[in-house]
Amino acid sequence: MDYLWIDKDGGINNVGVLFNFNPVGNVYTKLIDLDAINGANPYGSLLQAGNGLLYGLTPSGGVNGAGVLFSFNPASNNFIKLFDFDGTNGANPFASLIDAGNGLLYGTTRSGGVYGEGVLFSFNTAGNIYTKILDFDGINGSVPTGSLSQASDSLLYEQHFRWIK
Repeated sequence: MDYLWIDKDGGINNVGVLFNFNPVGNVYTKLIDLDAINGANPYGSLLQAGNGLLYGLTPSGGVNGAGVLFSFNPASNNFIKLFDFDGTNGANPFASLIDAGNGLLYGTTRSGGVYGEGVLFSFNTAGNIYTKILDFDGINGSVPTGSLSQASDSLLYEQHFRWIK
């Protein structure tokens, strides 16, 4: 069984790579060099959704430099940038996506949105549709960097705090 990872640095563009590792034979294979257009410097983990594709986020790169949401097909090694963050719809996602089991992926960005404090969003893998759900405003939270978790009550949870300089 091969394991897939994403690395935030390195590669020919020094902004990260997607790779797999087979622990049986200790075989490492670099699959994709990330770049400024397709996403750069990922921090979160890859998520394998129910459709078999892997999904991930990068906090930088993309058309607007504010990060991207992408998919990777491990069967065909096909990487597809699905969504460019632009600030108004969120920017700079640092956490991982979660598959909530309702056919949607959920995630957060640590900046952007109406108040610049980040957003909560969903992504429908069936139609590749991004939906901003909530703008963080400081009162309801701000600058989320942790990944969401789903509890037995089917609700999504996340805790975060804001660094004060």
